Amino acid sequence: GGKSKHYDIPYHQWKSYVAAMTKKEEEKASHIQDILAELEEGSDTHNVMIKRLNERVVNIERNQIMAGFILESIMNSVEALDPSMPAPISQIRRVHTASRSSPYPGTYINRFPVLEKDVSWDVKFEAYDPSTYTKPVEEFPRDVQKWIDRDILKLRVQQEEQGLTELDDETGPVTGPLPDPIFNTVQMVQLSNEIEIAINRISYITVGDSALQYEIDSTGAPRNPMGRTGLRGRGNLWRWGPNHMIQAVISRWGNQLVDSSVQGSKTGSKNMEILVEKDSTDSSLITLPGCRVQSGMTPYSSICNYATKDILLETSGIAEQDYDQDDMVEFFSKFSTSDMRKKKKSMYTTLGYSAFLVYHGYADDASNTDNAWKETEIWNFHYKYKDAFDTYVKD
Repeated sequence: GGKSKHYDIPYHQWKSYVAAMTKKEEEKASHIQDILAELEEGSDTHNVMIKRLNERVVNIERNQIMAGFILESIMNSVEALDPSMPAPISQIRRVHTASRSSPYPGTYINRFPVLEKDVSWDVKFEAYDPSTYTKPVEEFPRDVQKWIDRDILKLRVQQEEQGLTELDDETGPVTGPLPDPIFNTVQMVQLSNEIEIAINRISYITVGDSALQYEIDSTGAPRNPMGRTGLRGRGNLWRWGPNHMIQAVISRWGNQLVDSSVQGSKTGSKNMEILVEKDSTDSSLITLPGCRVQSGMTPYSSICNYATKDILLETSGIAEQDYDQDDMVEFFSKFSTSDMRKKKKSMYTTLGYSAFLVYHGYADDASNTDNAWKETEIWNFHYKYKDAFDTYVKD
């Protein structure tokens, strides 16, 4: 075999070789770092571009939805002014309009735009991402704070963070906000004065002869049975789920004859006059007289108590909390002249005073949200001959 040859290389030459190789490796590593930095920078730029493109796409989608929403509102307004349009269709189209209006009353919050075609929960709407607003209990007047439902969505988040299996249930007498609501039922609540009252969480909306059972979503909040509103939470309402109202259409025939030049009128006919009041949230709007069903009172005691304070201008209101429909009808008979009032309710109509139920169900209102909404009961009290409203109502 061959013999290997050995070369004697001076130390300083080896040192020079090692230094050169080390420098070359360092330059190679530096070059690799530069390449990685460029790739990373390019990746960041690419991600930024993708993010900006996504934002633009989302903005375009939002603008399209908003444009459609505006066109839909214009179309609804035009249809409302068209007397030739069948009333049932017009009513159906406008049943969920105010509930989608922005900004939300008392706030600067704009709802997520929801077109009429996307209102129903049965319609898939993957882009739907509404804000959440629940008015804090402490922002309500002090005397009503104990009647306000707690922020159950916020409490659910706290529950998950603390690993609790269920919310802290306030089972003692009520001194603060109401305990967690029990939906689709009448909830009994004990007050601090040992009096037990009923909180009615059953919907006024009916399916056949039964009350509608509104659904509860995955967060434990009730879901608006009329569909999406563009805002989650309790809003500025008192209750999660249905918030019951009672309103009155108080009507009479005006004393002055209608001018024959008025379109659609008959010469010598009288005007129908209806009592209205300024909206509490917007003084530029008018609304029917009415109130929320007060805690511990029946709806009929609530409207009579309201009329006593706001129409008769008495400070104390009524003492009775359990008025039924007949009691309410008799109460409003006091506004007819004394010679017209009789104790037999069956004679009211023949004497010029009548009362009947007009509507009982969902109320399309700007305060409604996906999880809280108004429902109302509307009665008509009509005075055919003389009445005493001019004594109490000056404007």
